[in-house]
Amino acid sequence: MKPSRYQTTIYKVFQKTKKDINISAVAGSGKTTVLLELLNYIPNDASSLFLAFNNSIIDELKERNKRRDVEIMTIHSCGWRSILSRYGGRVKMNPNKGIAKTERALKGFEDIPEQKRGWYYFIIPKILDLMRCNLCENTEEAINELSEHYDLNIGETEVKVAMKAFELLIKDKGQFDFMDMIYVPVTDPSIRFRKYDYVFCDESQDFSICQHQFIKNCLNRKGRLVTVGDKRQAIYGFAGADAESYERLANINGQAIKLPLSVSYRCAVNIVKEAQRIVPEISYAPNAEEGTVKDGSLTEIEQGDWILCRNLKPLVQTYLWLMKNKIKSKIRGKEIGEGILGLISKTGAKTINGLFSMLEVEKNNLLRKLEKRGVRKPSLHPKMEVLQQKIEVIECLCEEVESVAELKKLIDNIFSDDIKGIMLSTIHKAKGLENERVFFLLPDIIPSKYATQPWQIEQEMNLKYVATTRAKHTLIKVYSSTFLEVRLCYESLCYYLQNNLFSQRKDIHWTTLC
Repeated sequence: MKPSRYQTTIYKVFQKTKKDINISAVAGSGKTTVLLELLNYIPNDASSLFLAFNNSIIDELKERNKRRDVEIMTIHSCGWRSILSRYGGRVKMNPNKGIAKTERALKGFEDIPEQKRGWYYFIIPKILDLMRCNLCENTEEAINELSEHYDLNIGETEVKVAMKAFELLIKDKGQFDFMDMIYVPVTDPSIRFRKYDYVFCDESQDFSICQHQFIKNCLNRKGRLVTVGDKRQAIYGFAGADAESYERLANINGQAIKLPLSVSYRCAVNIVKEAQRIVPEISYAPNAEEGTVKDGSLTEIEQGDWILCRNLKPLVQTYLWLMKNKIKSKIRGKEIGEGILGLISKTGAKTINGLFSMLEVEKNNLLRKLEKRGVRKPSLHPKMEVLQQKIEVIECLCEEVESVAELKKLIDNIFSDDIKGIMLSTIHKAKGLENERVFFLLPDIIPSKYATQPWQIEQEMNLKYVATTRAKHTLIKVYSSTFLEVRLCYESLCYYLQNNLFSQRKDIHWTTLC
């Protein structure tokens, strides 16, 4: 395929200058092809490192890359190599390191009831991860600021446990977890970095503050940095990514030359036109198919389709609907289910009625905490959104079970990272993926009413762009009113099933009832 004018410009600038380059690449713009081409222009005597986002991209790059002298790896693999070069065979990976340190820290807090300790095993490791992502100091003030930024529902006791657990965590140089792979090389002065003349960074909008420092440490004094990203796809601020990562990383080594990559080769014409409402600079390829964007209903669902939504509860409702009709599906994201299970454990409830009562207590406690901090509209605070979404999912699922044990088993079954059949996913979990047909469920609930901070509002609007550009050919938008009709249809369907309609009429398909 002949390079676009954007690609040609990037190649020329890279060859004619020695400055850093920052490429703004829209969704589906063929950035991998561009990066591979740039590798061919690196001098033969130069050392170079390519930091890819995940292992699947690495495999693709290694297969297509003609320059075998370029090191291609994830940033975590690069960090792990640095750790091994310093500590050698004395170290080992322990993905449960945060949980282990939480358990040790809790030994000094015997007043915490046993039935509520499950909450601490969930929230403290999360705090430890965010502290390392942000190079956070181990102080009450710093952790409280972190909690405010990330909307964590924690109090004084959680802060004290986190401080103790963090102290234990950083002292342990024999075991390392995923976050340590970056944090330890950045903070341990005894670890030496391998320096490079050229460093390439993909998905630059998703790096944390700690990762920024790691990349800076990888560059020679006159090393050159090439970053590729899309600030309109920055949606992981809640998980530790720096909300300003795209701009900050572009200028980490001085003022970078900024270049666009604006043609989407993934998406059909009509899907690109839909995306242009949010990102006007995106354009479609000259030979792109027409494609389809329409309002529709979930009754049009087919095997292999995806269903994306901003919120979790509609996905759970849809899953139950599909399950009742023996249509294979899963909700992407095992850790989401673990988070909901963590909340259930926090309540310590042993019955469904008791669970409802304790969840109400959790809401009231959070409201009081927010009011005490001087929050003007505590009911609209993002912390309330996180809690409210989990509660809504629990309430929805409790209609299907009779005990807390059954509830936990159902939650464990719903969420998975191994998807067969129809994939249901939050927009966050679908980023980086693509599919021929995508159902965009409830686009009218974006932006969330709980988004109050400027970076949160911006990332809310980015979600629409990300959801739209997951579709290669067909995008079907299902609005609130239509979704309600499907729910009513679902209730009718349950009635028919209870009366053994399908046992009498094998020729009737479930969609005919809608």
